Amino acid sequence: MGRPPTLGRGDRKDCSAKPSTTGAHWRRMVIPEFETLRKLRDALARGGLRALGERTPEDHARIAEFETIASLLRFLEEFKRRVEAGERCRLLQVKRRHDPGRLSIEIAIEAQP
Repeated sequence: MGRPPTLGRGDRKDCSAKPSTTGAHWRRMVIPEFETLRKLRDALARGGLRALGERTPEDHARIAEFETIASLLRFLEEFKRRVEAGERCRLLQVKRRHDPGRLSIEIAIEAQP
């Protein structure tokens, strides 16, 4: 069987658990909304950037949006890789105070017994 598709490819109902030769269960993660995030990331990446001193507020927002979405996708791909490899884990979000003018998010992949 070929390599499972990345997050966002396919139908959400297509998740399955299959025993592996090591005794761990392989679980295919399929979350269609991640394809939407990929398309948004790609759209934000298009086009050049002005020199730092010439950037507009829209330029700065586009850069922040791209970096945030790209980082989230890399993190979720790591989580997907672990789940599909049979590792028992979950996502743990640390609650943070919301300060005006600052975004701080902490999400960790936590191993499960």
